[in-house]
Amino acid sequence: MKKFAFYNIFFRIFAAMKMLALQSACLQMLLHHPEDGFYRGTRFDHAGVWDSLLFRGVELCGRWFPSYDPFMHDAVCGPAEEFSPVFLEGGRILKIGVGLLQADGAPYDRFKLYPVLDGGQWTVEAGPSSVRFFHRLPGFYEYEKTVALTGEASFEIRHALRGSYQGEVYNHNFFTMGKMAVGPSRLVDFPFTPAGTWRAQYDSVGFTDSGVRFYRPLQEGESVYCGNIHAAAQAEGTSPSASFNWPKSAECNAPSALPCAQAEGTSPSASYNWPKSAECNAPSASPCAQAEGTSPSASYNWPKSAEGDVPSAAMGMPYRMSLAEGAFRVSVEGSVPVSRTVLWANHRIACLEPYNTLSVRPAAPDCWTLCYEIDTIDTQ
Repeated sequence: MKKFAFYNIFFRIFAAMKMLALQSACLQMLLHHPEDGFYRGTRFDHAGVWDSLLFRGVELCGRWFPSYDPFMHDAVCGPAEEFSPVFLEGGRILKIGVGLLQADGAPYDRFKLYPVLDGGQWTVEAGPSSVRFFHRLPGFYEYEKTVALTGEASFEIRHALRGSYQGEVYNHNFFTMGKMAVGPSRLVDFPFTPAGTWRAQYDSVGFTDSGVRFYRPLQEGESVYCGNIHAAAQAEGTSPSASFNWPKSAECNAPSALPCAQAEGTSPSASYNWPKSAECNAPSASPCAQAEGTSPSASYNWPKSAEGDVPSAAMGMPYRMSLAEGAFRVSVEGSVPVSRTVLWANHRIACLEPYNTLSVRPAAPDCWTLCYEIDTIDTQ
């Protein structure tokens, strides 16, 4: 026990020494370096692991777990991401942002800790308004993730992945929302009327016309789960996209560009061109850009089907949702559609987990961006 306590303290001190900080007028972020030892689990992407996120001095992301172990599968905070595994010959498992793992002969379990055969090569570039993480696993993939401030109370998580990968990625969104207990004041909202199948018959939570509401505070040791949140209006067995009124582009039918273009044989980081404004060469153009005073969803150009304004069935739901507690609200929007959404909550935290599908080929890297905006709402 004493040995573990010393080990725990040592890694906390070492992690703090390599902490990466970003600050705007309203936000203060602390991120961990992938190799600082804070998170040594094999479930979540090691790039951009949050330590804390403060909005006007209130901690909206922080250490939500009651005890800390760097090898614990969920010892992560804030917008933590996990990629689905790829199973290779020789009992190997490929996990983006983690590396090459050794299987143990049993069915894969994301909650297990697996031996790391090859952790890949990490490079981190930190600037005053962004931190860029590069992870390279030779022979398998090159992965880039950038956390960037985009305003006084907004930030983006930008991704580029090159290699061969077919799977899913989701963001767990571990928001502690001021460390308030999860209960009736925790509000979850979508731009559609949601439906889904709860894991059990809960008396503590349920759907409304606009989202999810908690009817009473969750107790310690209690949790709730819904694994397939979708638009209630969709026909049985069809994609939510068939019944959702998708935003239209005023200029064209294509999404605002996430170009991903690069020269053959080069790293994505060397030539990855984020969208630029028409007036200058700086990246104005987040794919979630919005007009002043409007919702992000109002200006994002979602893909359309060949027939017209409704996306094809494979495109899924819009990547838009919000989480509020008291006067604080976190709104999330993505440049890709959502294939499914999970809600998991306990008495400490309520997590919206949107999944999106990736199809990456060596000559066609995949790029996507998640946009976060934090504001205050009138509670009167």
